[in-house]
Amino acid sequence: METAVIKGDSIRSVLQALDVILGQLDNFDPEDEVPVDVREQVRAGGGPQRLAVGYLEYLHPFVREGCSRLYLDGHYAQATEESVKAVLEYLRRKAGVGLDGAALVDKVFGINAPILRFGDLTNDTVRNEQVGLMDMLKGFVKGVRHPLAHTHGRREDAQKAFEYLAMASLFCRRIDDATPAA
Repeated sequence: METAVIKGDSIRSVLQALDVILGQLDNFDPEDEVPVDVREQVRAGGGPQRLAVGYLEYLHPFVREGCSRLYLDGHYAQATEESVKAVLEYLRRKAGVGLDGAALVDKVFGINAPILRFGDLTNDTVRNEQVGLMDMLKGFVKGVRHPLAHTHGRREDAQKAFEYLAMASLFCRRIDDATPAA
C-alpha cells in the first residue's frame, strides 16, 4: 500500500517536470540554436521572445513574482490570466477593499467618492486621467481575464501574453502613483 503512494508522488513529480519541459520546448523558435552538449544553454535565434524573456525581470514586482515563471514555462494563457488577477489583488491590498473585478475598480477609482485618486479631482485633466485609468482597468478585467477564465483550453501566443504582462505591470505602477482620497 505504501509503495503505491510513493510511486504516485513520483509519477506526479515526473509529469510536472515533463509539463515544464514541454512548455519550454513550445517557446523555441525554429531559428534557435540547440547545442549538442546538453550542459550548454539554447541560444535564441531572435524575435520578440528574446526581448520578452529579457524584460520579465523589469516588470512590477507583484506581476513578475506571480507570472514570470508561468510565462517562461510556456503557459501563456495562465500567465495572462494571472497578470489580471495580480493587478486586482494589488488594488485590493492598496485600497483595503474586498471586492473584485469592475465593482472593485469602480469603488476604488469612482469619481464621486474615490478611495484612491491621482490628484485634485476638481481639475478636468486629473478627472479625465482618473476616469480613463478606471475604464482601462475595467476593460482589462472584462476583455482579458473573463475570456480566459470562462473558456476551457483557451490558448494565448507568446507575444500577446508578454504584452498583457507589460500592461499589468503598468497598471500596478499607476496604482502605486495613486494616493488615498482625503
